[in-house]
Amino acid sequence: LILWRSHSTTRLFRYQRSEESVSEYGKNKFLYFRADGSGLAVVTHTGYIILFEIRLDLANPSSYRCLDNRTGNPLHESIGTVPSIILEATTVVNAAEEVTSLTGLTNDLMMFTTAGGAAKQFFWDDGLILEDYSHDISQFYFTDPNEHSYAPEN
Repeated sequence: LILWRSHSTTRLFRYQRSEESVSEYGKNKFLYFRADGSGLAVVTHTGYIILFEIRLDLANPSSYRCLDNRTGNPLHESIGTVPSIILEATTVVNAAEEVTSLTGLTNDLMMFTTAGGAAKQFFWDDGLILEDYSHDISQFYFTDPNEHSYAPEN
């Protein structure tokens, strides 16, 4: 995983999962950022979701300075320094099947799987799957919006 700052095109951090993690949980498939920027979920090909916490390294607040190569002066005062970022894996969620998509809610995530046809909700903080909010997709009714509509009589 590599995170870039688009304003100054600066690489903020690079994180590489260990070989043990890749062999146990599978390769990265896609990721999802928490809306407030404090977390990251990495979905693997084998149905695991690795939850990460993102925080600033306050002990090392100025790991990057954006300077003009010609003058040595800061490029832009609003950029200043870019703080160090710490990315820490906190929880692993086992979806027990391949996850096809994630969508974020306030403090939780909703995952969708197609093999077993499920929608499951779980918390960002501890990865606990809320069984009361897990649904079999076959229980949802999908119809054509015009199937039950009618034109008013004149």
